[in-house]
Amino acid sequence: MRLLVELLLGLVLLIPFADAGKYYKVTGEFRCQGRPKGVDVKIIEHDPVHDDIREFSVLSKLDYLAYDTDSFWYPNDPLELTIHVYFECGKCKRELYQFIDPAFQRRSQWSANKFPVVFGTADLTNVCEYGTVPTEYHGTELFVLRKQWLVRDKNINLREQ
Repeated sequence: MRLLVELLLGLVLLIPFADAGKYYKVTGEFRCQGRPKGVDVKIIEHDPVHDDIREFSVLSKLDYLAYDTDSFWYPNDPLELTIHVYFECGKCKRELYQFIDPAFQRRSQWSANKFPVVFGTADLTNVCEYGTVPTEYHGTELFVLRKQWLVRDKNINLREQ
């Protein structure tokens, strides 16, 4: 009987850790003067001990699905994510960024694929001049999934990343 109670108690204590990780997906596209534009992407998972940084480049289309398991060790700490995009369009070199809200973090890969963060098609042509990113959405995404890029205030040196 004692063994059964210990097993049951152990199961109850381990249940929160069984699905502790979260999936998230981000999609978007980048254009400069009407043509597809390659960019460098950095996703930072702000964690209690150290930040996990994922860096990669895309030719134009961003379609990134990831899984974070840090909540296995810190189940009460929500996953805090930021995404940064570094680009050069003509003479303009800037950084776009945004937060990936916990509402976009899912327990299943299927759900993350079904409900991604949608950044639409971003036109980088006049970002330095106007400080905003005109974005076109394709109408197939749900309105609540759409996010707008924020523009870093200052010029950056892409080599310093």
